[in-house]
Amino acid sequence: MTEKFFARAEDGAPRREDVGAEPEHKALPGAAPGSAAEEGTAEKMEGAIGGHAVQADPAEPEGGHPPDDGAGVAAEAQEERRAALDILVDVIAAPTKAFRYLSRQRHVGLALLVALAGSLAAGAVAGQRSTLPVDELPGMGPQATILAAVFVTVISVPVAAAIFHFFAWLLGGRNRYVFTLQAVGLSFVIPLLGAPFHAVAGIIDAEFIDVVVNWITVVWRTAVLVIAVRELYTLSTARAVAVVLLPAVLGFALTFVFTLLALSLVISS
Repeated sequence: MTEKFFARAEDGAPRREDVGAEPEHKALPGAAPGSAAEEGTAEKMEGAIGGHAVQADPAEPEGGHPPDDGAGVAAEAQEERRAALDILVDVIAAPTKAFRYLSRQRHVGLALLVALAGSLAAGAVAGQRSTLPVDELPGMGPQATILAAVFVTVISVPVAAAIFHFFAWLLGGRNRYVFTLQAVGLSFVIPLLGAPFHAVAGIIDAEFIDVVVNWITVVWRTAVLVIAVRELYTLSTARAVAVVLLPAVLGFALTFVFTLLALSLVISS
């Protein structure tokens, strides 16, 4: 049995020696005996040969993870871009898969085109079902529908995306604004799907079809936006729901407050 004892070095610092054991590794210059630096160095050394420590592989940092040389970013950049039709089909049928892809790849042009087409379809449906003589009013008609669609695409979509981006950031989500912009634009594919049903409802004069399609469109598009926010910002489903619904709730509350204030001013005057 190897005899172990404690000896005192010349500087008075205690150290342990093992009789018959291999010599201990030399401490790094400037490291205090028994310090954390010396212990960490001893764990990383494989052995000592001729008084020189065997160095660890510099290509692999502590923790066993390879150095971040941008390979992951390059791999994402080289990811194969998907066709527009495939993206639209996934937004409708597999939104989780679609927005995981769209959280890395940009298709802003496609998103704005879809938003424009969806706005045009919604405007056409609104004009078809309106009881007002829209075509007879000055400045109204097809031109007004086109202008309203352009306004929605150029103004409303970016503003809605900015609001979602702000609330997602408040709740801990992190991603670029441009991905939210394209998600909001692509969500217009849902009301675009309802346009043929609205057209049929107008032909056969079945208003209940319009009501049913409108409710389905609102619920479906809201669900798509929730999934988009969840995947883009890696949030929980509850927080994604809050990001999508909070702006609407706050907007309704502010509208209600301002309406009451306006009515009170009118009554008092």
